[in-house]
Amino acid sequence: MRRSDLPDTATGTSGQPLLLVRHSSPAISERMSYRDWPLSDEGRRLALRAAEYVAGFKPRLICSSDERKASDTAKIIARHCSLDVKVEPDLREHDRTGVPWRDAATRQQELQALFENPNEVVFGRESGSQALQRLTTAIDRVTTRTSGPWVLVSHGTVMALFLATLTGSAALEIWSRLGLPAVAAVDCRNSRLLELVTDFPDRRP
Repeated sequence: MRRSDLPDTATGTSGQPLLLVRHSSPAISERMSYRDWPLSDEGRRLALRAAEYVAGFKPRLICSSDERKASDTAKIIARHCSLDVKVEPDLREHDRTGVPWRDAATRQQELQALFENPNEVVFGRESGSQALQRLTTAIDRVTTRTSGPWVLVSHGTVMALFLATLTGSAALEIWSRLGLPAVAAVDCRNSRLLELVTDFPDRRP
């Protein structure tokens, strides 16, 4: 696993860390909406590696966006932690309804424009600020109404926007570092990032 240069401990002063998880690798298909992409075979294997890491925090609640790649990831983590998954639609990705699949270079240019112009609808149906507010509201709702530790399975763009507010780093730089999957441990009481795990190597025989 590749970690940022952050403290090894990920238990905040509240003793209840939030684990914000980016979904694992999807099986991309231009014949279906990005919301319906399932995990690939590799994605399922890597999700299990992430589940082993997440289980060490002894989570009490696992929530997922309603996008399939996220719910597939959450179900693998939940099975490993002997928990059920609660669907929280507001954990979904920046709304790209009607936007065709782009190659990696084009998508990065689009995201750079979105991150640099957070109050404008650069592509899709949301601005960066709207997507961030939606995610932040969902996090606040879950963490104030239930007991942690919490696992919230979400998506790369909204995670990058959220983590940028905690660290002061550029959202594009954070997005570029996030793997599929990735796990950010957050101290909710003090609104700070404690640990970021960006790589879960597939252990092949």
